[in-house]
Amino acid sequence: MNALWDRLSTDVERPVEIVWKNTEATSQNLGEESFSEIRELLLRVQSQDESFGWDDRLTVTFE
Repeated sequence: MNALWDRLSTDVERPVEIVWKNTEATSQNLGEESFSEIRELLLRVQSQDESFGWDDRLTVTFE
């Protein structure tokens, strides 16, 4: 999780749009705990980009 945070929060060129489809199936396959950790990490990166006021930023949508 730390490596994913490092990559997404600093190393990935913006803008990035992540659309995570079939989240219910993913949660079942990964397990609720792992799914929630990844989901929260993505939301933290999105929130960080918003707090920086960047026009080009990472956005996440869960379907």
